[in-house]
Amino acid sequence: MNDIKLLKDSRNILELTQSKLAARLKVARITVAQWETGTRSPAPEVFKKLLELVLQRVISNQDRKDLIAETVKNLKKE
Repeated sequence: MNDIKLLKDSRNILELTQSKLAARLKVARITVAQWETGTRSPAPEVFKKLLELVLQRVISNQDRKDLIAETVKNLKKE
């Protein structure tokens, strides 16, 4: 997977616009657009923050799925 696709996919996982992602990462919207077109690359510390946001989102989604599965299991017991 190339870096451009990874950046776009990360933003889509977070369900954020370029503007909202830029605000979360404390960069300009145009900077995010440049990353996604390959004009620029994010600084390592910004890329790390982006990956942390994605990881938090994935873990949060998995936690919700686990909670739903456990609730359904408990309801079946009743």
